[in-house]
This record gives sequence, C-alpha cells and structure tokens, in this order.
Amino acid sequence: MLVGEVEKLQGQQSRLQAKVDALQAKIVALDRTHALMCDRAVHAAEVRSVRTWAQRYGHRGALQDFVLNQLTQAGAGGMDVHTLTQRVIAKFEMTFDNPSEVQRFLRNTLRHVLIYLREEGKAEPVHLARTHGAPSVWRVPLLPTLADLAAMTTQVPPNEPLKHSTHPHSS
Repeated sequence: MLVGEVEKLQGQQSRLQAKVDALQAKIVALDRTHALMCDRAVHAAEVRSVRTWAQRYGHRGALQDFVLNQLTQAGAGGMDVHTLTQRVIAKFEMTFDNPSEVQRFLRNTLRHVLIYLREEGKAEPVHLARTHGAPSVWRVPLLPTLADLAAMTTQVPPNEPLKHSTHPHSS
C-alpha cells in the first residue's frame, strides 16, 4: 500500500519536474529575446501587428474568394451569415469544440472578411441584425438592369440653355 503511494507520488514528481524544466526553458528564451530587443533599441511603436495566416485557408485570399463566390451564387436575396459560416466550415474542413468557438470564428474572422468586401464595394448587407442571435444577410451589389438605366434617364430634366454667359470674352 505505501509502496503504491510512493510510486504514484514519484510519477507526479517527474511530471512536475518536466513542467518546471519546460517553463525554465521558456524563461531563458524570453530573457534572450528581451536582451536582443534591448540591444537593438526597438521601440514598441515601430513593431507592427502580426496577423497569422499560415495558409490556414489554402492560398492567400482563398477565404475571401470563397465568401465572394458564395454571395455571388446566392443572388439578389443574399445569404445569412449562419449559412455562410457553415459553408466556410465545411469547405475548409474546420473543427470546433463547441458553438461558442463557432461564434468566435464568425465574429473575429468571417465578419472581418465581409466588412473588407463591403469596403471594396464587392459585398453589401441586405439586412443587418438588430438583435443578438438574428442573422445578418449579405449579397454582392446588384448591377442596374437596362430597365433601371432607362428609368434613370427619364428622371433627368432636359438641359436648359444658358440665359447669360459668364465667359469674360463673350459679348
């Protein structure tokens, strides 16, 4: 009985020692990095943010291209973000442990892609959610039809001739 407890405690001790060794190695590496930064006088304001990509979604821009393709296929009615999220997860074979991680992906990644596409004029919101849990709907901007263009031209008043010339050399 006591021998079993001793062996159990020795196992715990060796696991804890391995953790201590790993933490000490990290501390040494951080100290070395800090010393290098101090030697070079790098200012925090000069350091740009790092955005991890590491081919997470295939080639660079693949996620954006896929989202744009999905919105294009959805047509004028657009696609709600929950459906879009599920399609992105399926396409890029992503796995999440729980629904809150899916929501975090939607908030931190997919919404940023949609906002970027909106800023580029490649996507527009059809309906933005006003309450928590209600899906937003997005689509590609609609191009005017020939009928729309014809209607626009009939709304423009005809040009009237100028009554008085403002040109300095006219009489």
